[in-house]
Amino acid sequence: MDDQGSTTKANCANCGAELNGPWCAQCGEQARKPGELTLREYLAELLDALTNLEGRFWGSLRALVFKPGLLTADYLAGRRVRWMRPLHLFLFINLLYFFVSAWNTFTTELHWHIGAEGFLHQPVASRLVNQSLNDPPLAEEEWNQVAASLLYGPAELSEHLYPARESVVDYGRLFNSRVDIYSRTLIIIYIPLMMIAPLLLMAWRRESPIIHLVLATHWTAFFLVLSMATGWLIIVLAMIGWLPPNERLLDVIATGSLAVLGFAWTLPAVRQVYRMGWIKATLLAAAINVWWLPALLLYRAVLFFLVFWSL
Repeated sequence: MDDQGSTTKANCANCGAELNGPWCAQCGEQARKPGELTLREYLAELLDALTNLEGRFWGSLRALVFKPGLLTADYLAGRRVRWMRPLHLFLFINLLYFFVSAWNTFTTELHWHIGAEGFLHQPVASRLVNQSLNDPPLAEEEWNQVAASLLYGPAELSEHLYPARESVVDYGRLFNSRVDIYSRTLIIIYIPLMMIAPLLLMAWRRESPIIHLVLATHWTAFFLVLSMATGWLIIVLAMIGWLPPNERLLDVIATGSLAVLGFAWTLPAVRQVYRMGWIKATLLAAAINVWWLPALLLYRAVLFFLVFWSL
């Protein structure tokens, strides 16, 4: 304080604006006093950040699962303080998914890529692996036997094809380990894939694509949560004998369960986000939940080619 009783005002360390209090009116930065930054304050800030993040995550997760469409509607309306941002929530759930999930829908092993007839890319994938591992490549009929033996067991496989099968098994170990790594980040492309259905079906409303993108982000995040819960439930039921331990049958049951429960979530979600009646909402929700399986097949094709070309 000088002789006239005035005070010297400080400037914000971040943007340089004149400070009139502990917080900058221009950028929101908090002013610090000399010597204020201590280990105690640092640890207190860390605890506060973790507590706030945890609280927002669990609150957002509950809203995501039990209040379909609320997170999307609030985000689009500008009510964002209470919830985690859509992509942040998705990334958190994605991290949790790959640590907790017992039935990983997005990490598809080699034998499915080359042996499952329902996969769109299966013929090309099977031929590429055959050409890569065998010189010269096996005849198509023999190679199909090898690929099928990976799914159903080697009981019906001709004896002279066992070396080829062992070669695929060895290659599969490397391929599957790479798939496990790539799928952790590649899963994010499932969001724009799921955006396609509402984007096309709602084109007549001429709404911003961001609406469909945010909904697709929350839909995919919910799908990961649902996959975790469904996977564990199916495995427990198979262990106690209520479901047969058949991988293909369990995959069909899991797929059907995801479709039904996904529709039950999507219907109220699209009603709230798009403000539409029951009939239009039912048709849109049904279309989205029909599209998720082709979208998953497209994702698996991208995953295969990316991993195959990286080896």
